[in-house]
Amino acid sequence: MPTSTCYVACLDLIDNYYISRIIVPAPFRNQGFGTKLMEDICKDADDEGPTLEVHPTINYGSDIDRLRKFFERFGFKKDADGLYVRQPRQCST
Repeated sequence: MPTSTCYVACLDLIDNYYISRIIVPAPFRNQGFGTKLMEDICKDADDEGPTLEVHPTINYGSDIDRLRKFFERFGFKKDADGLYVRQPRQCST
């Protein structure tokens, strides 16, 4: 993964992590880099317990419907305020 060109900005809000942006430059899109980043973020959240929050926006060059579907694939649900929220999943042992 071209880690020097893809990044995630996240705010730690005690029990919640607010993902302010995930940026994958255009030449690297549609190659699974964003998916891999989100898989890692979700795994960490599941292990550590915070709720994930994100507000999809077109400010960084993607289509809003595509972003919403992307986050929904990882279990995010839209709340009444338009924020997409994902509760941590409990691992069965």
